[in-house]
Amino acid sequence: MRFFDTRALLFPRNGIHLQWGVEPEGTDLEMVEMEIHRSESPSGPFINLQTLNPLETFAWTDRTAPLRAKRFELYYKLVGTNRSTGVIIHQSQPFGFQGRLPLDALEIIRQHNILLRGVNGHDPTTGIKTTVYKKKTFGVRCQYCTDEATKQIVISQCKMCGGTGLVNGYYSPIPVYMNFQPTPKMLRVMNLGKIEEHESVAFLTNFPIMYPGDMVVEPDEKHWKVSGVEITERKRTIVHQLVRIRQLDHNDVEYELYKHVDNQGLR
Repeated sequence: MRFFDTRALLFPRNGIHLQWGVEPEGTDLEMVEMEIHRSESPSGPFINLQTLNPLETFAWTDRTAPLRAKRFELYYKLVGTNRSTGVIIHQSQPFGFQGRLPLDALEIIRQHNILLRGVNGHDPTTGIKTTVYKKKTFGVRCQYCTDEATKQIVISQCKMCGGTGLVNGYYSPIPVYMNFQPTPKMLRVMNLGKIEEHESVAFLTNFPIMYPGDMVVEPDEKHWKVSGVEITERKRTIVHQLVRIRQLDHNDVEYELYKHVDNQGLR
């Protein structure tokens, strides 16, 4: 059994409509339960929103998504399990609101990846393998720093949630190659303005999509917090990003809670 043609469509009034296809490949679908999982990060962790029987439907609408948030990037994953044993039979790759990318955009992304990862004879020092932590923007509030009555954060440097106000304030780490020395020409084109002390700029491709508040950790445990993002698009497809980052010091709670992780595969 496998899932294919997974896609997510945004219906502003109703929610996010998911649809997919299923190929049995010898599996008795009557013995399969399908779970729909959601996360703000492609690396998870994912939460189970709904359990469906794939024989009854090949579509479902997520009516609990935070559609009124200033920004949100949601990812979904389909997990098929054996109804009697609970063993996972197959699970899809995380998917969101991305259709088929234009070929020229894919080529630009490919070339950037070659330069950042140092393959095909290119200098590997162009890019550094860093760890990105995506910040949570919704979820269960942290009971240690949030006032129960007002729902306001009363402790700014909470060691339990990393100062986010949400339980486990950041998602699982994502390995990403970044260039921390963009060319002056690129900086002028992106119009990032004056770079202040303890700030820097990093370059990466289109994955993952970065937002202010996300965290970047270098191999030498130098921690950065994203304060701004400038994107370059090709036919409405993000091909690369420049992120303005602010260095954290040892007194920030994120410094002790989140570390560089090197034993991960790269997308």
